[in-house]
Formats: sequence, C-alpha cells, structure tokens
Amino acid sequence: MSQTTQNHRLAAAGQLGAPHGRVGAASPTSASSGSSKRTFRDKFHSMQQEAQEANIQAVHKQELQDRRSLSVAMLMQGRPHAFVDFFMLSQQQYGSAPAAENSAVAAAHSEAGGVSSSPELSLQSLILLQQQLIVADAANKAGQHEQALAAHAHMARHFTQLGMLDKSVFFWNKCLQVIQCGLQRIQ
Repeated sequence: MSQTTQNHRLAAAGQLGAPHGRVGAASPTSASSGSSKRTFRDKFHSMQQEAQEANIQAVHKQELQDRRSLSVAMLMQGRPHAFVDFFMLSQQQYGSAPAAENSAVAAAHSEAGGVSSSPELSLQSLILLQQQLIVADAANKAGQHEQALAAHAHMARHFTQLGMLDKSVFFWNKCLQVIQCGLQRIQ
C-alpha cells in the first residue's frame, strides 16, 4: 500500500497526527473499545470508496465506447465508407432503404400501424457493427470479396436475430453489391 493511500486511510480514521496510537481526544478505555468498530467502519468506507471509483472508471470506459466515439474512430482510421454506413445504421429512425424503392412498402407498413423506427442498438451491437464494417471496407479495398461478403452476411444474420429486418435487408443488399462487383472483375 502506498504512503499516500495509507495516510489517506489514517486521516479518515482520525489517526493521522495522533500521538502514539491514541485516537483524537478519546480516553484509553473508549479508544480500546471503539477501535474495532472504527476499524471496521474505516474498512467499509474505504471499500465503498474503492467501489465508487471503480464504478466511475467503468462508466467512463463505457462513455468512450458510445456511438460518437466509435464513428470518429472509423474516420480516424481512414474508413469513410464504413463511417457513413455506421452513422446511417446507428440512427434510431433508420428506414429500410432509399425512399424511391420502398416508399410503397413503408406507406403500407405505416398504415398497418407499424413503427418505422428501429429500436436503439446496444453497445455490443454498435461495437460489432463498427468492427464488421471496418473489416468489410478493408476487404473491399484489398479486393478480397469473400471476406467482405462474410462480414456483411454476418451482420445481416445478426440483425435478423435481433428482429431488425430493415438493417438486415441493408446488409443483404451489401452482399449483393459485393457479389456483383466480384462478377464484374471476373468478366
């Protein structure tokens, strides 16, 4: 234990600067009978303080992994295409595709009482989305269409399992684009 931590705990216990083990102005009898209670309380308070500090650090780490920091990280890595897809997909009001293609489907869905917005993505889904978009973008740039296809298909299945079919359709369309691009290069 460091000297600073030890001094902090002694100060909290009222023992820092007390002559020869005496606590405050208490009599020797009260110090001996109250010292075990005070020690337990001091231990409890120090454990409580450590738990609060650990909680603050955990919250800080989680805040660093929010949507904004994940999208900025993609830009910093030089992945603007992944950033655009991430930004669009992580928005709560994201629809299924461009309005011209699916306006009739969206209108029918709205008239049927359906909700056009998807539920908010969890932090785990956001991180997975970021990772897979980066993998797919890097694979596309390197001409490795199989890896890009695998990353998009993985995300399509993930969103299908979550019941976010609009996002799943987006990734199946990405798979189709990758296949078409690969076929064009072969011909």
